[in-house]
Amino acid sequence: MCRTVLFLILSSILCTIRAATTTTIDESLAKQAMSGDAEAQCLMGTFYQNGIGVPVNYEKAVEWYKMSAAKGNQRAQLFLAFAFQNGWGVKKDDAVAERIILKLANEGFPLGQRAAGTEFVLKYVRDQRAYLERHFGWYGGAVPGIETNAIEAYKWYSLASVAKQESADNERLKIENEMNPESIQIAQRLAAAFKPVQAVPLDLIQQEKDERERLAKIAAARVVERNRINAETTARVIAWNEQQASNGNSYAKFNLGVRYLNGDGIPTNRIRALELLRQSAAQTNTDAIKLLEKLGVPK
Repeated sequence: MCRTVLFLILSSILCTIRAATTTTIDESLAKQAMSGDAEAQCLMGTFYQNGIGVPVNYEKAVEWYKMSAAKGNQRAQLFLAFAFQNGWGVKKDDAVAERIILKLANEGFPLGQRAAGTEFVLKYVRDQRAYLERHFGWYGGAVPGIETNAIEAYKWYSLASVAKQESADNERLKIENEMNPESIQIAQRLAAAFKPVQAVPLDLIQQEKDERERLAKIAAARVVERNRINAETTARVIAWNEQQASNGNSYAKFNLGVRYLNGDGIPTNRIRALELLRQSAAQTNTDAIKLLEKLGVPK
């Protein structure tokens, strides 16, 4: 059981679409899509994804899917999830794909529920593998107790099976064979208690814009915080140098002189800078002597 199951779901849908449409993008379909018809937009996406009447172009397919999904077309939303899973026209992002699939599953979309079952099967297998490799250094089968994801997989496959989704019942039986009776009962109760939430559009275009703005705000906040920390650190260093300079430390005098000269953490003050540099040079600080010579200022 792997994501090839999801590819089979996608292929079966596309075959249905092919049978119901022509093998070219006719003018009327294009006009419908351009005028905002969600179903036509989804079909345009499948044409570009599969090269029906046009060259394969995943990027254009994703653009059409996004427009259709933003109007609530659930099939387009599922196609977007597959695109994110496989990096078709978008950067591969399993987290985004999973969010879309679970959204559709919770809305009661049968294909989304079947895809959700597969997602949790993959998590179940991954958790078992990680457990066995961590504790025994090998992977070789089921691990009793690691069943949270198996319960979710069973639940979603059960719901998809009720909706007559092809092979969902077989997939449910496969995961059932690896579960204990208690977990099976829990999964059955969850499936029986399931109530779909209201279906809503998936506006990835707006979500991407919102995400960019969110990340920009986080980056700006980090810059502000970094600057605050740097300012506090600089203030402590300057205070320490002031204290050491007052105790006659030539290196502290040199450091303060350079800061006053360049306005580094304190206001520029050339007179004070030269005074400190001369004091440091008088104490045979070679850095201060060299800097004064470079500045053309007599010691």
